[in-house]
Amino acid sequence: MGTDRIEPFSFRNNSMKASFRPFVFALAGAIAAPPVFAQDTQPAPVRLSFEQPAAARAHSGIATINPFAVILGGVNGDVEVNIGTGTTGALSASWFPDDLNYTAADFTFRYYPGERNPKGFSIGASIGYLSTEHDDGTDEAKGPTIGFIGGYNWLLGKSERLAIATGLGLKRLIADSDKYPDAPEVVPSGRLGIGLSF
Repeated sequence: MGTDRIEPFSFRNNSMKASFRPFVFALAGAIAAPPVFAQDTQPAPVRLSFEQPAAARAHSGIATINPFAVILGGVNGDVEVNIGTGTTGALSASWFPDDLNYTAADFTFRYYPGERNPKGFSIGASIGYLSTEHDDGTDEAKGPTIGFIGGYNWLLGKSERLAIATGLGLKRLIADSDKYPDAPEVVPSGRLGIGLSF
């Protein structure tokens, strides 16, 4: 009779253990599943070179030409190149024949406070050479120049390839007053160019 009493008790315990096993496995699977699915649904981002914003692209400089100078029969343009953080160096040349009789060449050092050169506001100092003539072809003034100019450049378009350069300043002509009595001491200088960045 002792054996008959023990068998039903052990049978019920084994049945209860067996009945709980599926729930234990299901609970363990539910706990382990979220990290697996999270890893599958969150792949590492991939960034392609052509998807970078235009502002992140660096430009070495700009080359511009004054369209109004061409209309007047002359030439005026410059090439500006980055030489450091917030600094550029530019070579410019101007030539206007006939009534104006004006020729000039300058090297300008520019500083960009925003350090996004050659884009934005800049201030600069220049050194160069200037030659002007009277209407009869005689020399009015010739000599070196030093100057100051402020300006602003725009780089437009998705790739910022279109460059518009502006500026206004003054140059002092260092000329022999005895040889060139009509030479102006101060000459206004300006910059207006349309071109491309590179």
